[in-house]
Amino acid sequence: MGNNLQKIILYLTINTENLKFYVGLHECDPDVYDYYLGDGCYANDPNTYNRRKLPLAFAIRSNGVSKFKRIILGVYDNMKDAERAEKAIVTEDFVKRTDNYNTI
Repeated sequence: MGNNLQKIILYLTINTENLKFYVGLHECDPDVYDYYLGDGCYANDPNTYNRRKLPLAFAIRSNGVSKFKRIILGVYDNMKDAERAEKAIVTEDFVKRTDNYNTI
């Protein structure tokens, strides 16, 4: 059962078909899966990925939501700490790699 506490999660969403992934932040109750996959896309709402033109949304449309799994890498009480953790992973070099969907 969820604790109803909003936290910021650092997550990795992986495409189980080709192993490409997306790393991002999301505010939620970390104990309750809310279907958020990243870049504004929710697995339970096709409108959130059918209308977006970003790489993750395109991949979800192409491969289907069942091919994507979100993994929580860290849970933070404040955005400052969460952003620091994300920036340690999502660097300029990281974004240039071809094995992820991050664009910025």
